Amino acid sequence: MKDNGFKVPEEIGLYPRIEEIPEFSNLPNKFVLKPSSGYSAKNVFVISEGVNLLDGKIYNRNSVIDAVNQSYAGREFRGKFLIEELLINWDQKDGIPLDYKFYCFGERIAFVHVVERNSGVNIKANRHWFMKDDWSDLGFKIQTTQELQKEPLPRPACYKELIDTVRTVGRMLNMFMRIDMYATTRGAVFGEFTPTPHGGSGYTKEADQWLGSLWKGVEGASTLDYRDFGYEVR
Repeated sequence: MKDNGFKVPEEIGLYPRIEEIPEFSNLPNKFVLKPSSGYSAKNVFVISEGVNLLDGKIYNRNSVIDAVNQSYAGREFRGKFLIEELLINWDQKDGIPLDYKFYCFGERIAFVHVVERNSGVNIKANRHWFMKDDWSDLGFKIQTTQELQKEPLPRPACYKELIDTVRTVGRMLNMFMRIDMYATTRGAVFGEFTPTPHGGSGYTKEADQWLGSLWKGVEGASTLDYRDFGYEVR
């Protein structure tokens, strides 16, 4: 994303092992520490003045290392650990910035899932909105465990930049991809790519049928069919 001119979080450091992260006194007062691969904010620490905003606990370098090692319970983690800036939400609201998850079939945006992440421990404390690309309400549930919010959600000031970025990237990828973005004080900033959201599980029947109907070709956005690759359709 950076090589193609899109905004990304500022990288503070990349470490082969969790034991190699620096003392917190050598880091900014606010930062995010996360593994290079994972899911559901596992082993992600959003640190603000020593407090992890995902669980409300105070951490230092040693306690983070202990927590990560305990979570892997002797299993080897082959990835790396990244420390990057803690982005500021577009409206300058304190805390974890809202997460804008665009479900894309190529450049076509099916919907936007917006997450207000308040806890990594009590997932019911997190709030979810599901919007069409014109910022109107999608009107039905996508995941069985995620309740729809009745409170209207303001459209971010940089929404056009978010949409333009996602459509451009989606066109470049030409496949199904969830493209996660942040609306920040410096505009639209890339978060991550997620090719298999929720591992394909937990979708409502309505969402499963609708999203399945949008899938085209082998990769989800192609006009090609399996038979174009010599595969037998069963």
